[in-house]
Amino acid sequence: MVFQSLRDQRDRDGPALAEKMQAAIFDTLDRGFFYQEIESVDQNHCRCTDEYDDGAALAEHEFRSDRFSDGVRSGDVEWRLLAYRYRKIERLYNTPNPLREIFSERDFGAMVNLANDVNDYTRNFLKIARQMLRQASAVPGAVITVVSNSTLCATLAKACLYDLARFIPPENVYNSRDIGKVECIRSIQERFGVRDNVVVIGDGPEEKEAARQLRLQFFQIDPHERGLRCWEPVEDIIQDHQRRHGGGGRR
Repeated sequence: MVFQSLRDQRDRDGPALAEKMQAAIFDTLDRGFFYQEIESVDQNHCRCTDEYDDGAALAEHEFRSDRFSDGVRSGDVEWRLLAYRYRKIERLYNTPNPLREIFSERDFGAMVNLANDVNDYTRNFLKIARQMLRQASAVPGAVITVVSNSTLCATLAKACLYDLARFIPPENVYNSRDIGKVECIRSIQERFGVRDNVVVIGDGPEEKEAARQLRLQFFQIDPHERGLRCWEPVEDIIQDHQRRHGGGGRR
């Protein structure tokens, strides 16, 4: 959402920031998310390979020399090595500051400065997003999930880069690229045992159509709106929940 809205701007600064952000995303992916290795076998959820994970300690595992090949998917060994990678990604994601784990102090500072530049250009889009997520996380019974058409590892990496990871557990992030958003949202409903108390928030026609098919509430976000106006639908949801449901559990 952030990247595309920057690319769509008609001035020079927006697209220039988009290019820098794209480079930062790929740098983050290559350094900590095994992107080159697992892109073509990317899963729709980080738990998809759990059945192949034997729980072995990863501290001494040599990822660079374990002969994992993304072109071979028939053997349990390959699936186990893929599971190791997802476990490693999840562990990185859950650290207090993932970017500090994979970048030098200088490069980490550059990433922080870039995120600040994006936030300034978008009139606090990222800052307000964090505020909304913090408020939503504090609502009793609420669960925040993310469904994205990007690869799973790319979505996780962007959450780290935008400093959103602390609000969204990795197991609540889904990749809908192969199965579509309807099936993704349906699986979320089944996972949490809810049918009606689900609110869909998005900026595109696919999630709007998914909400229509599943008969769920949909709130539109316009990423081209800068500042608080973009997040007004989310603020309305939070206030509505607090007003009508008290300690209940809208998800």
